[in-house]
Amino acid sequence: RNIATLDVGDETFCWKADVWRCSFRPKGREEFLPYDRIFFDPPYAIADQVRRGTPLYKALERLGRDGVASEGAELVLRVPVRQEVAVPGVWELDELLKMSGMAIHRLRKRGVGEAAGAGAVEAGEQDGRTEEE
Repeated sequence: RNIATLDVGDETFCWKADVWRCSFRPKGREEFLPYDRIFFDPPYAIADQVRRGTPLYKALERLGRDGVASEGAELVLRVPVRQEVAVPGVWELDELLKMSGMAIHRLRKRGVGEAAGAGAVEAGEQDGRTEEE
């Protein structure tokens, strides 16, 4: 329904996937790769697993691979407002929005040179400051 409301059906692809194992390269949908916008909305009950060493973290790593997400791609991550998350270093916080008990982390895929040697970053931090500062 959201896709129809926004009238983006020709440029949008949604599918139910097993994020624990998925390559994020669906067969027969190669024309949509690499992605330039990704919505990642884990159930709130498991949102605390968006941290290093977990299957959700590994899914975010796979989403950041070349050929899956384009350079500069946007990853929209929605979690409970009080939930701290850590994302792979290939993703950099662009904006953090808080509303109605949810936090929407707008992240950008770093360029190849920028990602070199980057480790996990706290999605609530930017330039060494937390969102509250």
